Amino acid sequence: MKKKRPSQHGGKTSAPAANPATSQNANDNEDFGSPLPSSTAHSQLTLAAAAAETATGSSSSSGAAQCVIKGDFDPPDNRSGAQTAPEQAGYFGVWETFEINVEFSNTDGECHCCEYRQYVRGHIKYRAQGDTLWTSRPHELLPGIWLDDTIYHEDADASTTGNAAYGHRSGPHLGKYTQNDQLTGCKFHADDSPGFHGLPNNCIYDILYEFMGVIIDVCNSDSNVKVKYWQVPLTGP
Repeated sequence: MKKKRPSQHGGKTSAPAANPATSQNANDNEDFGSPLPSSTAHSQLTLAAAAAETATGSSSSSGAAQCVIKGDFDPPDNRSGAQTAPEQAGYFGVWETFEINVEFSNTDGECHCCEYRQYVRGHIKYRAQGDTLWTSRPHELLPGIWLDDTIYHEDADASTTGNAAYGHRSGPHLGKYTQNDQLTGCKFHADDSPGFHGLPNNCIYDILYEFMGVIIDVCNSDSNVKVKYWQVPLTGP
């Protein structure tokens, strides 16, 4: 999401906006430095499917390779809190930055078995002060896939070839594995900056991103090793 796209978090929208409001995704934010998040439909998780948080370290009944987390996995890290800045005349942007950091064990498990996934749901709406009618911003993540208040969609960059998603070791990916290489590295790091750009000055805004970060074991049927949830609420003024 290095390049700024008009009017949505990721992908194109068929619903024209009444003003130049735009939203952006992770790595989309050349103007503001830090990346903004996005999502794709590589997979969708319902609340029921994501409800249970498993214990750190997956088990393999056959004793085969498995993913084991080293230390803690408790995202997000280094949160900035809400940030705002003026944009073109009459408009402003709002966002928060955070990091994802996790390390895997090559002693108790095998690092290449571990991969990170990030999912997002939420809404974007605003209204003029003194008005009771909210303007909702439809947020197309991929063609036909929209940001939803209840369904999690995989967080990714629809502007990249192949729709790069967080934590994938092969193919298009966001974030990096280190201490060896992308395919076998034992540490993962990513930056994200969920937000919205092009809000009318003096408006009242209600923006909510709800994230789900998951460590999966690709050596054992992509089973969940650890699941964490957090929110980025952006409201004002």
